[in-house]
Amino acid sequence: MRFFSVSLGVILFVSIARADTKDLRQELDAANIVEKFDVARDGVGHLLLPVVIQKNKYLFIIDTGCDDIIYDVSFRSVLGKPKKTVTASTDAGSVKLESFDAPEIFLGKLSLQTTSDVSLFDLSKLRKYSGCDVYGIIGMSFLKHHVLRIDFDKGEVHFLKSPGFKPGKAYCLSFQNGVPSVETIIPGCEGKEKFIIDTGADTNFSGNMRFDLYKLLKKNQIATNLSLSHNTMTLGGAVIEKDFLLNIFSFGPFSHRDLIFSSNQKCDNVLGLGYLSRYIVTFDFPNQTMYLHKGKMFDLSDGTDRSGLSICRRAGKTFVSDVSWLSPAWWSGIRPDDVILKIEENCSNLTSLYSLRRLLCMGGKKVHVVLQRDQKQIEISLLLSGDRGTVTSGKGK
Repeated sequence: MRFFSVSLGVILFVSIARADTKDLRQELDAANIVEKFDVARDGVGHLLLPVVIQKNKYLFIIDTGCDDIIYDVSFRSVLGKPKKTVTASTDAGSVKLESFDAPEIFLGKLSLQTTSDVSLFDLSKLRKYSGCDVYGIIGMSFLKHHVLRIDFDKGEVHFLKSPGFKPGKAYCLSFQNGVPSVETIIPGCEGKEKFIIDTGADTNFSGNMRFDLYKLLKKNQIATNLSLSHNTMTLGGAVIEKDFLLNIFSFGPFSHRDLIFSSNQKCDNVLGLGYLSRYIVTFDFPNQTMYLHKGKMFDLSDGTDRSGLSICRRAGKTFVSDVSWLSPAWWSGIRPDDVILKIEENCSNLTSLYSLRRLLCMGGKKVHVVLQRDQKQIEISLLLSGDRGTVTSGKGK
């Protein structure tokens, strides 16, 4: 069972000029639309949809990398008596979740009630590090019955009756442990590699690769180490991942150069939102097919954090959660638990964490940061590292 992946702010994406994709976009037939929801554009953060529980709306993540539906512990009274306790595996270790009968809960006109059990877990850490009021995860026990189209360019998610007219290049999906995966060939490797398609892995990097595959690619000079690592949040806690630059990644007729992937000793091969947001993606789960259409971010250039800051949000305030040792942030005197009031002209509490982190990717630039520490306001001119991959990593000291 794979769950969400929340980076603590060290890898992001830098947009560059895009080719016009108007000729690639197919307008949807209104008669084919079952439900439509607005989400953040350009793959900025998680795909959050409004779920109605007892007449109130709560944000749930659409997560193809999770095999069931997970509710926050605050909904214990809604779910009733637990049936059993199940063990779920994450990159950071195993966790125990309580299992319940699925309640009659709605996403628009769509009922989330299926014959599969649902789980209960404390999602407070997800809210803290994503900066979003997330109270649940909608996984494959529901999604497998539907056709789902994600238009990252427009910021729209559609549930459809069928994939529609010319939805894009078709790829066969296979399912293992309840989640979808696709096969691709990576230069320097023998045979095909399977990658989990994970819309719950947020936009901070293109994806993950198994550690043995990463070592092979490095040996064959297909992958280049970055002197960076980052923390990824899972249900089991944070795990440190090594970041590397992949010379070329081909997926059918589509190829990308210099993508950033991450690896750790326990991770699977995964393609997350950072990669998927380059396309308009249509999932025909009942027919085990995924369609990709080039989007306006197809030529997106991966960028890395140049500050050494990890940030989170608690009770509506944006905090420094960690400072990498000997990084630009460390040398400037920024400390863990400092409250960030502004980065440049952006009020931190009114700006998504993703957008704030993106401001810290501009190599060689001085960034104006306003902090609060012990009731005192501090202004810092933070000179970001000029070279990709040169920010020193490690726990703040």
